[in-house]
Amino acid sequence: INDEYGPGATAFEINKEGMALAQEGNFQDALEKFKQALSIEPGYIEVYNNMGATYNQLKEYDKADSVLHLALNLRPDYPGALFNLGRTYFYQDQFDDAIEVTQKALELEKDDAGGYILLGDCYDRKGKYAVAESLYLRSIGLSPSGHTYWKLGVALVSQRKFEEAIQAMNKSLELAPDNPDAYNNLGVALAAMQRYQEAIEAFQKAVKIKPDYASAHINMGLSYENLGDHQRAADQLELYLKYAPQESPGLDFIRDKAKELREME
Repeated sequence: INDEYGPGATAFEINKEGMALAQEGNFQDALEKFKQALSIEPGYIEVYNNMGATYNQLKEYDKADSVLHLALNLRPDYPGALFNLGRTYFYQDQFDDAIEVTQKALELEKDDAGGYILLGDCYDRKGKYAVAESLYLRSIGLSPSGHTYWKLGVALVSQRKFEEAIQAMNKSLELAPDNPDAYNNLGVALAAMQRYQEAIEAFQKAVKIKPDYASAHINMGLSYENLGDHQRAADQLELYLKYAPQESPGLDFIRDKAKELREME
């Protein structure tokens, strides 16, 4: 969400109030402010953009699409609206459309690190992990962050580049040490290299931050099983069953596996 050109002081201030509400997560109240601003200045395109970003947060993608296109009708080369429209398409799994508008935005704003992340996410979801890797690296070159190093690590794991993935996850954790996903993915990469004790330590850090992290529990359980520690493996599989959504596939298999491990030794 951004504000670039406030055409009138009153609409400008109301838009700022809406932006502050949106930053706090008060999206419905923010929308009311944006509508007030537009009632004063109907051509205030930054407000349309802010509304689009807010509708994205509310998962009201049809409305986001409509208001972002209104902004682009007023200014076709408005990168902020193009980026937000790219997110609208991405959230609906319309990855080719997202790529098209995000690339157009990046032609206008070549140094937008977030744009390269969005583009990388699109290619990652399309299974083009090497392309995603290069785009995350481009973003890191512009503005390094723990979040982007984590995404890079995930793309590297998907390519089975486990040593590089470990390096990326460790860098992610240097910058953002409270990210349980980075610890979980670090553990996945370590386990893939049969470094099970190190993997367990990473999974333990993930569940210390997020005790109900089902994926980290099952990953830890599998690592314990590979070390022959059947009781701790069963403990973790049971925790997975406790925290995993009830619609998760394979729950009966995991339940039987935990029982089998519990009966060993």
